[in-house]
Amino acid sequence: MRGEARGRRPWHQWLVGLPAVFLTGIGALDFVMMHTDRAAWLARLGLGEQAGAYFRDYPLAADLCWAVAVWASFAGAVLLLLRRAAAWAFFVAALIGQLLLDAYTFGFRGRWQALGARLGIQDLIVLGLTGLLAAYTWWQARRGELIA
Repeated sequence: MRGEARGRRPWHQWLVGLPAVFLTGIGALDFVMMHTDRAAWLARLGLGEQAGAYFRDYPLAADLCWAVAVWASFAGAVLLLLRRAAAWAFFVAALIGQLLLDAYTFGFRGRWQALGARLGIQDLIVLGLTGLLAAYTWWQARRGELIA
């Protein structure tokens, strides 16, 4: 059945999709605020000058990985609600972006030391959730629950 999903939407697509849009929307807001009004945003989050210094000279490659992770995951969440099979590809792209970003920032930029354990753990949770969303949307596409 190419071009149409099987029957009614499974209830769990709402259970997964709505929180996914909400959480990835928060990530998108964070990305926009960090690129438009960084100092005020970091102050609002309760992060000090060390966090400001960490992001002040943020490398372009890391910023690009971050952008891919944020915007691909948001697009994937929206596509999941629209029942589009392409959602899994966007979540895979987001997962790759997040993996590269985390490997670089934790391994070479001292992210844990600069931003603290709370944000470090949050980043690892985001990585795990992105992987779960990629797996879930792949499973739903394979079952014919998403439109090709």
